[in-house]
Amino acid sequence: MPYSTPMKIQNLRHWLKRRFIALGLEPSFRLEIINLLLEYGKWLRANQVNTIFNSRSELYSYLSDEFIKGAPIDYLEFGVFEGKAIREWTQLNQNPASQFFGFDTFEGLPEDWRDFIKLLPKGTFSTGGKLPEIDDRRVSFVKGIFQATLPDFLRGFKPQNRLVINCDADLYTSTLYVLASLDHLICPGTLMIFDELSAMQEFRAFRDYSQSFGKKYCALAATEPFYLRVAIEFT
Repeated sequence: MPYSTPMKIQNLRHWLKRRFIALGLEPSFRLEIINLLLEYGKWLRANQVNTIFNSRSELYSYLSDEFIKGAPIDYLEFGVFEGKAIREWTQLNQNPASQFFGFDTFEGLPEDWRDFIKLLPKGTFSTGGKLPEIDDRRVSFVKGIFQATLPDFLRGFKPQNRLVINCDADLYTSTLYVLASLDHLICPGTLMIFDELSAMQEFRAFRDYSQSFGKKYCALAATEPFYLRVAIEFT
């Protein structure tokens, strides 16, 4: 009996899938980034960001003045490098009840980081293991790869204040691990800042996390160019 048209189409799909798999070619990360850029544009249209700043410092000041207003915070930063961001936050929020925790290997990226044009190799952003010097006893650093240090930290961490999470891990794997690990702490009112959202790795991780865990949020503010840094509040 001759095949019906739907059966022919299905057989053709199966044949094409087998052929692509058999080719054994390396996947194109540039095609993936193009798709992510298109998806990011769609995300921006669905999450209107009306408050735009020129610098990261202006964004931080806005969040501090408009949303935190001097109240104590529990600040968790993932990707510290030389400590500029965490230092700014300690200066913006001087409430003695605030806590600041910075997580980093201080040995650089644990894997290569690609964007559409360039590749930053493993080890980029290393400080040679040296921790930032911040003269503020509210600040603590957790040294090591997130997958090794975060579980122990979370077992002993009891949030006391509004949670502010600064994601500057750059990599998809690192960012997704952090978000999934912190999910039980993320609640309405939690503020989250992405330092490299439009570089696509952090956006991809946030997309997968928010869809998988059913999180609702609203976009608060961003920086140009191209909405690189974006702050959101979970609702």
